Amino acid sequence: MGFGWRAPQLMREVVRQRERPVRIGGVMTLSRAVLLFVGLIGPVGARAQVPAVNTYRSDSLHFTVRYPASWHRTPPERAGVLDIINFPWSHRVHGVFLPRSGASLLTVAAPDSVSTIDDWARVDEAWMARDSASVKNLRRRDLTVSRPQAGGCAKLMEVQYDSEQGPGAYSHETQYYCAAHGRLFRVWLSNWVGNPSQSQLQAAALKVARSLRSW
Repeated sequence: MGFGWRAPQLMREVVRQRERPVRIGGVMTLSRAVLLFVGLIGPVGARAQVPAVNTYRSDSLHFTVRYPASWHRTPPERAGVLDIINFPWSHRVHGVFLPRSGASLLTVAAPDSVSTIDDWARVDEAWMARDSASVKNLRRRDLTVSRPQAGGCAKLMEVQYDSEQGPGAYSHETQYYCAAHGRLFRVWLSNWVGNPSQSQLQAAALKVARSLRSW
C-alpha cells in the first residue's frame, strides 16, 4: 500500500519534494486534483448570477484556464502549474492534507516523453499496475467534443479510479486528459470516496478542462 505516486494532493506533506509539474522517468508526479468547484455551477433560477472567476495564464507552457475566484492557490506557487483548493491552506489536515469534504485541482502540461493523450494515459496506467493492490475500479473513456473551441480541447479522455490512502480509506481520482492546439494537458480531480458532491465535483472539473485554451 505505497503512497509514492498516488493522489499526492492527499499526501502532500509526504511528497512535498516534487517541484516540477510532471516528470516521467524519475519520480512520477501524477498531478493531484480535487475541485469542489461548485462556484462554476450557477444557482438555479431564471436570473442566476455568474460566479466570479480568475484566469490562470502560463506563457511558458502556452495555456490559460479559468477557476473560481473564491478558491486558493497552494504554496509554493510554481510556474506552469495551477494548484488550487476549496478551503484555506490553514485548514489542511496533517498527514493527509484534505479534510473529508476538501477538494483541490491541479492542471499541468504533458511531459516531453508522450505525444498523445492515449500515450499519457497508458504511461499513468502502467504506474497504477505496479501498485494494483491499492488501486480499484480503474476505467477510462473518451468524451465527446461536439463543438471544439479555438485553442480548446479537441480531444478529451476521462480516467477514474479509487486509490487507497490508508487502511480502509480511499480517495477517488478523476483525470481529464486534453489535447488542445497541438499540446497536451491534464486536469486531475481528487476527493475522498463517499463525498456526496462527487457528481458535482466531476462536472465542475470537466468544466475547468473545457475552459482550457492553448496557443
